[in-house]
Amino acid sequence: MNPYVFIVGCPRSGTTLLRRIVDAHPQIAITAETHWITKVLDGDDAVDPERPVGPELPTRLAGDKRFARMDVDHAALERLFARPEPVSYAEFVSTVFDLYGRAQGKALVGDKVPGYVRDIAILHDLFPYARFVHLIRDGRDVCSSALNWERRRPSFAKYSTWEEDRVSTLALWWERRVRAGRAAGPPLGPELYRELRYEALVADPENACRELCEFLGVPY
Repeated sequence: MNPYVFIVGCPRSGTTLLRRIVDAHPQIAITAETHWITKVLDGDDAVDPERPVGPELPTRLAGDKRFARMDVDHAALERLFARPEPVSYAEFVSTVFDLYGRAQGKALVGDKVPGYVRDIAILHDLFPYARFVHLIRDGRDVCSSALNWERRRPSFAKYSTWEEDRVSTLALWWERRVRAGRAAGPPLGPELYRELRYEALVADPENACRELCEFLGVPY
């Protein structure tokens, strides 16, 4: 069932590289960051995952550039909501991923959103079968990369310590995300959660990918 796997980790840890590697597998397609899966669960008009969703949801999501980028078959979504049975939010997301995979010619579909490292518990509740690959990179290298990350600079500047000590601020930013993943992931068990070190991936990609394929249950 889809979503099949979530690739998560602190930003600047190499998740885009890992997404491209996994997406190259003939059986798995990885979307280029949804974000909307958990975003619609917050706010005044939040979707309640415990209640059925209606046909207004895809219309609402149509304005989200990341949802639009998936280019799913909207006629198929209309057929989903045309049936008499209620549609849960998890089923809606699963259908979207199925349609994305169909367009890519692949049965298994995953997602790569670094920030979902803080939402593992939420995603597990929605998709108890989904696997998580937590990519961890040396915090010093993450810091070095993030210091030059112009697009994220405004969000870093919101931290009160940013101007006083940027390195320590980024160190805590990295640690918070790694700890979040390591707190929520291991309780899922080794069948659903796997940590992968970025350094191991780039030093010995063949061995790292063999182990990753074993975890994902697909041939290398």
